[in-house]
Amino acid sequence: MNFRSVWVSFTCSLFIVTGCSQEPNAEHGIQSQAVERMQIHERHMQMLQASKPKRLKSDRFHKVWNGLNDTVGYGQSIDPVVVKKIPKSVPSFNVQLAPFVHLTATVNAADEIDSVTITGTPSSKKERFMMIDCWTHLIATLSKLDDPSATSIVLREIGVRPDADLTDINNHDPFSIQGATYDANFINDVYEFRYQGEASQ
Repeated sequence: MNFRSVWVSFTCSLFIVTGCSQEPNAEHGIQSQAVERMQIHERHMQMLQASKPKRLKSDRFHKVWNGLNDTVGYGQSIDPVVVKKIPKSVPSFNVQLAPFVHLTATVNAADEIDSVTITGTPSSKKERFMMIDCWTHLIATLSKLDDPSATSIVLREIGVRPDADLTDINNHDPFSIQGATYDANFINDVYEFRYQGEASQ
């Protein structure tokens, strides 16, 4: 679920091509492609809204996360010991995913993942890609999205642009889908990506 492959899939399926002075047939073809891509986008959105995975228990969370690592060959595994030693007084755990990326998760009374925040201080484009890979990994872990282009919709809606461009993330509202809310911002030289589960009924 590498961000680069996610974004290639996303741009191939969603990018709308426009032209200024095309021949009638060529222009019609472009318009048809644009309509088809928008229909694909709408189908993905319907799929995302319709599916609502159950919240993961804390021990299941690290197993799914680590399983994805084994599959895609990327990322820092979560030590099961860290999850098993969650203090009752402060039900949360912290994981360093990279020297510049940290994950903090809170757990509710039912031992389910309630919220997750990934903070990052990347100093290069390469490090931004690595940080966004962690965001993508979290989305896939919690939402069980197997389709990279569907996962990329979440990234797009919170302001992530091609080539690890994050200059637009502060201009977007939180994005709610599948009974959860995702948000990202950049404040005081720190990037924050947040997942908040739906409040218990």
